[in-house]
Amino acid sequence: MRRLAAVFLLSMFLALPASAHPCGKPARHRGKLSSTTAPAPEAERAITGLGFHSTEAPIGARIGLTEYLSLDVGVGFNSRDRNDRTTFDVGLPYTVKEWPCLRALIRPGFTHENQECVGGDINTTTLSAELEGEAFLCKQISVSAALGVAHESRDLPGVADNETRTYSTGGEFTRVGMHLYLWR
Repeated sequence: MRRLAAVFLLSMFLALPASAHPCGKPARHRGKLSSTTAPAPEAERAITGLGFHSTEAPIGARIGLTEYLSLDVGVGFNSRDRNDRTTFDVGLPYTVKEWPCLRALIRPGFTHENQECVGGDINTTTLSAELEGEAFLCKQISVSAALGVAHESRDLPGVADNETRTYSTGGEFTRVGMHLYLWR
């Protein structure tokens, strides 16, 4: 009986028109608005929101440049026992697929971190390429998670050569973000 009720509720939810959908977003089909829904005014407009892409730079924004391309900017600060850390994060998320409450993005990114230590400053520069999923909990709020690869170069004080490494991102929820879209 529970299984039948769950199937019924799921089928009713999926049968809702896009205008009644909790996300309030029209469905897209092959890059255009679906013929089953009326075009919404916000569908063709770039959206901008406050939030973050990574926990290292949590003060930021996602600025819509076009309908599919955005600019992520973020900054983070941390001060602990004479170890001050400042992080700047920039990315260009591009929407490759969109559903009513979810979108898939590719996001090339650049992060610069400066850590002031007693022995000198440590500067770290990271280039990344990630696949991000952004789920809209309601029309204005989204959560996201990303995974991908990154190449990091670290300049250590007193060392002639930079320390470099290439690694995967997204493990242990290190690339979890949130956005509050105020202008949508």
